[in-house]
Amino acid sequence: MQITQAMEYAVHGLTFLASRPEGEVVLASEVAREVDVSPSYMSKVFQQLAKAGLLVSHRGAKGGFSLAADPKEITLLEVMEAVEGKLAISPCLFERATCPQEKTCPLKPVLKELQENMTSFLSQRTLAQLAAAKVSGRETKTRILATQRSKR
Repeated sequence: MQITQAMEYAVHGLTFLASRPEGEVVLASEVAREVDVSPSYMSKVFQQLAKAGLLVSHRGAKGGFSLAADPKEITLLEVMEAVEGKLAISPCLFERATCPQEKTCPLKPVLKELQENMTSFLSQRTLAQLAAAKVSGRETKTRILATQRSKR
């Protein structure tokens, strides 16, 4: 599994929305500016997230996007699967095709455990946690820059 650009932009965009006041409607172009991606690409990613039920798309003059649920309720696993589909370490864990090695494969139990650990890990991380970490990181960076300026 590899984190795609679409997944990365989805996470960054949703984290930005999670840091905004609850229910605030934000234009995709504003999110695109924040994430540093083209507005058309951000719109495409956000349409996928809206289709998956993670965002609400608002039409009209005051249109844009808002989170469909509390950021504490939206997991990183849900975001990733909304963009990429079911996450899989190996196709043999999900495909119904028979493998001649299936009964004796020494790797399958290891891959299955890895898959379960990854899924568990991602389902325990929420947008609220990511937004809090982003704010904390921003505050730390601001403190460091202020300290550097005061030493000059």
